[in-house]
Amino acid sequence: MASIRPVGRIVTPYQEFLLERQQILRHKWLESEKQGKDIGYEQAMLDWVLKFRSDWKTTRTKES
Repeated sequence: MASIRPVGRIVTPYQEFLLERQQILRHKWLESEKQGKDIGYEQAMLDWVLKFRSDWKTTRTKES
């Protein structure tokens, strides 16, 4: 999967969506590996949003 990392320029809402989606898919893969089964996109998204999204957005804001 190609890395989408526009840093130092304006990021469109669609680019932001793609960046978040990339993180959710990564989280889905990691958690599925831990549990030994596919946890599904919805579960991964909810888990990622509740646990990591706030810190991720803060870090993204600092990088820009």
